[in-house]
Amino acid sequence: MTLFRCLALLPLLAACATSAPEVTRADGPTVIFEAGLGDDASVWNSVAVPSGLGRFAWTRAGYGLGAELAVGQFWPEDADGRRNGAEVSTHLQAELNANRVEGPYILVGHSIGGLYVLDFARRHANQVQGIVLVDPRLPGFTARCTELALSGCEVPKLLRMALSEAARIELDGVPETEAALADLSALSAIPITILVSTKPSIGEDPGWRTAWAQQAADFAARFPHARVIPVQSGHYIQTTAPQTVSEAISALASQGRNGA
Repeated sequence: MTLFRCLALLPLLAACATSAPEVTRADGPTVIFEAGLGDDASVWNSVAVPSGLGRFAWTRAGYGLGAELAVGQFWPEDADGRRNGAEVSTHLQAELNANRVEGPYILVGHSIGGLYVLDFARRHANQVQGIVLVDPRLPGFTARCTELALSGCEVPKLLRMALSEAARIELDGVPETEAALADLSALSAIPITILVSTKPSIGEDPGWRTAWAQQAADFAARFPHARVIPVQSGHYIQTTAPQTVSEAISALASQGRNGA
């Protein structure tokens, strides 16, 4: 979910999926789904994968009601109180290896999950056919928000206390994650579609939506095969307009790399 959309955090404090990834195999590329802050793999249930493509939806450690959470198990790297994109990428690759899911991949990331798929893509660019960012929290947005003196650039302390431990350590790992994304030149040949919601959240700063959309436009301008698509939806495009996400995936599957 959006890192600093405080009201959007509230419905997500209770996750309900198991920690085992959902894997469906096919002859075409595999679509990898990366959820946002506080979400498990079930947030993608409404998004249909186009025919001929595989599906891999996983839940990061500490979320859901599976075996990992039942015994309080997190990733060893979480012991420092921060979880960054490099750590998420490492564990995602381990899950893909364990389930024998090979590339090419189409990466789909929602909100903070957008940061994680960008990190994975820069590390495994030769395996990535395309990227769909669903109302993503993009690198540099915090700085833009602060510069514009908008409200809600940081999660309020009271709301932060209500978050799960996994969500808090992911929040604290964002600066490291963003710093590692300073160089994304490896993505220059990869088609990127950014779906941006147009409906404001309740209580949202009036300038937030404009800044959020502008961040997406500026990010897309850095890449020759990137485009931004406004969507008449709230932050959770994958639940309110799932067909739009499916269509974006299908377009990348048929497009191939280098916009061909």
